[in-house]
Amino acid sequence: MPSLLITGYTSLDSGKTILAGSLVSILRSRGLDAVGVKPLAGVDAWEYPWILREIRDRRVVISGDALRLYTASEGVEGLETISPITVIMAPRDPSKQMWRLPDPEKREPVLGRISVCRANRVDTVHFVNTDALNRASNGITAAVLEAAGRLQPLPLRAGDDFAERVLSGAFTGEAESCIARVLARHDYVVFESNSDVAVPTPSALGADWVLVVAPGSIGVVKGERWAKAVELLAGTGGLKAITVREVLALTGVLETFQLPFLYDPMEGYREQDLDALISYITRR
Repeated sequence: MPSLLITGYTSLDSGKTILAGSLVSILRSRGLDAVGVKPLAGVDAWEYPWILREIRDRRVVISGDALRLYTASEGVEGLETISPITVIMAPRDPSKQMWRLPDPEKREPVLGRISVCRANRVDTVHFVNTDALNRASNGITAAVLEAAGRLQPLPLRAGDDFAERVLSGAFTGEAESCIARVLARHDYVVFESNSDVAVPTPSALGADWVLVVAPGSIGVVKGERWAKAVELLAGTGGLKAITVREVLALTGVLETFQLPFLYDPMEGYREQDLDALISYITRR
C-alpha cells in the first residue's frame, strides 16, 4: 500500500502534525482508507498542560499529535495502535538544585506508555519515572500523579534508566508490531516522525515519498532515495541518531511546495492548499 513519511526540518514546531492530519483528512474525503501514525510521540506537560487532563479522562497516556491523527483517521484504529509509544516530558525545578541547573531548557520523561499489538488484542504498559518526578516541581508532580492514578492499567514505577531506554529506541520492536497492523489493514498510511528524526521506525523506510516540513514550505524526496541515504548514515549510531538535515545533505529535494499561513492551525489545511502536492505524489 502507498505510504508517506512526514519529517521536520526543525526540531520544534515545523508543522508536521498539521500537515499529516490535513493529508489524512483530505485523502479520506477522496475515498481512500488513509490512517495517520506516530510511532513515538512526546509532549511537554508544562507547555501543553491540557494533555494531562486528556490522559486522566481517557485513562491512557496519549499525545496531542496522536489525538489529532486519531481524529483525522476517524478512529478506525485505536490511539494505542497508531501511537504505540508515548512519553510525557516535564522540566526540572531549579529550586530543588540550588538554582543551578546546567541545562534549564531540558525536559525529562515523567510518564509513559508502551503498547504491543498481538493477533487479536493490544497489550499496554504504563510507567511513571519517579526519579524525574523528584526533580520536577511539586505542582507538576501532583498533576502527573493524579493522571497516573487514573490509568488503566496502573503504571509501573520506573527510574531514569528505564525511561532513557524508551527514548533511545529500545522498544522499537514493540512499536513496529502496531505499525505492521496498520500497514496490513489500510490502503494509505501517513507516518509522522518525531522532532527532526529522519526515520521514526524501520517500517517507515518503506515509504513511497518523504515530505520534509519547514515553517511555510515542504520539500519532497522520493522514498527510495531517502531510505538509501539513511542506510548509508545508519552506521554512525542507529536510526534515531540520524537527523533530517543529514539525510537532505545527501538526497536534496525533487520539488518544493509553499504552504499558506494558518491563523488557526487547529483548522488545518484546506484541500485546495494541498491539491498540487497531492497531485504530484499520486501521479508520479
